[in-house]
Amino acid sequence: MTIPYRTVPQIDAEITALANDFPTTCRRFTFSGRQTHEGRTVAYLKIGTAEGENRPRVLITTGMHGRELAPPDAMLNYLRKLLTAYRDDRPISIPAFTDPVGPVTYPSTELSIGDTRRIIDKLDVFVVPLVNPDGRNHDITLHPLENADGTFNPAIGAGGWRMNRRPAPAGSDPANQLCTGVDLNRNFDIAWNVEQYYTNPTHNVDLSTAPCQADNYRGPSAGSEPETQNLMELAETQAIQFSIDIHSAAGAIFYPWGIEDTQSDDQFKTFDNPLWNHDPANPDEHPGRDGAGNPGYAEFFPDSAPMRLRTQHRIIADFMRDAVLAAAGSNEQARTASRYETSHSAANFGGEEPENFPGSMMDWIFARQIRGGAGVPDPIFSLGMEITRPPESHEPNTSLMRPDPVTEYPKAEREIVIAAHAYLKYIAAWWPPRTSSSTCPCFIATAAFGSPYHPHVTFLRHLRDNIFPATPFGLQFIRTLNRFYYSFSPPVAAYLNDHETARRLTRIGFLRPLVVLLRLAQKLAMRFRQREAQVGVLVCAVTAILLAVVFAAGGFIALVVKLLMSQ
Repeated sequence: MTIPYRTVPQIDAEITALANDFPTTCRRFTFSGRQTHEGRTVAYLKIGTAEGENRPRVLITTGMHGRELAPPDAMLNYLRKLLTAYRDDRPISIPAFTDPVGPVTYPSTELSIGDTRRIIDKLDVFVVPLVNPDGRNHDITLHPLENADGTFNPAIGAGGWRMNRRPAPAGSDPANQLCTGVDLNRNFDIAWNVEQYYTNPTHNVDLSTAPCQADNYRGPSAGSEPETQNLMELAETQAIQFSIDIHSAAGAIFYPWGIEDTQSDDQFKTFDNPLWNHDPANPDEHPGRDGAGNPGYAEFFPDSAPMRLRTQHRIIADFMRDAVLAAAGSNEQARTASRYETSHSAANFGGEEPENFPGSMMDWIFARQIRGGAGVPDPIFSLGMEITRPPESHEPNTSLMRPDPVTEYPKAEREIVIAAHAYLKYIAAWWPPRTSSSTCPCFIATAAFGSPYHPHVTFLRHLRDNIFPATPFGLQFIRTLNRFYYSFSPPVAAYLNDHETARRLTRIGFLRPLVVLLRLAQKLAMRFRQREAQVGVLVCAVTAILLAVVFAAGGFIALVVKLLMSQ
């Protein structure tokens, strides 16, 4: 049996091999001058073809928790696929995979060379494949990858090693393994001081304030760990604008905040506003924040025009989710096993009650733009991902942190490859966003839905750019329609960008019904074999919809005039 999981030296060797094999598009760096507690130097890669101030800077991290074996290997394999596809000028091919438990087949798919070119040519992608080498090494030392007979060891029920290897504090019980280590994803300086941030720092707060108690110990101080400092240094020195941190195994793609619920109305409700801190001596005036799922407080998440930061995070997460689901094909079992939840982090993992996750890298990177300061990019987008759990049919013979090499790992890898590629594809195609009508022919649907990659927007664009121009008649029709459309759309789009109520009414009252009607018309058109007939049906549908809009608008105006005259 081939086991896909690399040891720490093998991961470092593959990082070096990637830089050697692709010298024009991949460079290897180390966090020099800083070693882990066990004396290791962490390496990372920079993917891209050129330097430049205007290239979006993206950070991808895996291996934050030692026991989560799949993400680092899957990420390294993705980078080799990406760099090979760019060098050879061909698509990335993802083979079909059949899960023998079921069985369930996930079809083969391809990621286009055009997207790969844009990613490599437009972005600077920094990848830290193994954030926590000490933790991974300890995990596979405690629970070797192979049994004595050479078979894979899933280490079922063992739990695995999550933290780094910070030495146990003096005087602690040497028999208590939890005295060693810090949870790196609770060590960042964002609501790290839970006693000050929360009213009740022990209620639904996924963080331990003292060593020797649990494997989510926050550390002796915020940013105390060398691995944490590595990522903070990289984010700050490279002015990271986009980040994603990939984990196992909740089946979710998420975004800030993890420390609290979110809202976009009250900008004074922020983690750095001391007026909201908990003061035990004066609890009436300074009660602290009541945590996710409670009504008293929610963390501010900007969502104003033109960037609409909160909306855009949701759209990016949904875009990644939809890419993974589309690659699952039409088999319902495959689709069910490939569905990711998307939401802000505190809403995603709490089960019956939302849970708070202070001290995470995702929230810390996002918070940099709110703290501000010299050299801090604005805006910053920060997401997280946890690969899906194995299907229930695999239980109990499975491990969440060590997917089986034959029945589970191939699915985990394909989902990381597809989701990471979708994330980079989105950034490369979208950034810098064109939000002003003076810079491009504005698309009203883009303004209303907040992104050119919203599914309804991409559907309308597909009709405009691919379906109608397929015949001479359709091409003439769409050219005429475009001339009419662009005669008024720029000021309409500009108005929508600045008026949330108008955007919502446009979505609900016009665009969503329009898409429903056009999809029905497209289904009807597909009954005809000739392309001319198909386009003809769609032309008739668009014409009928436009006439209905004109008559409805005329009727509305007549009603308003009549009401005014009656007064």
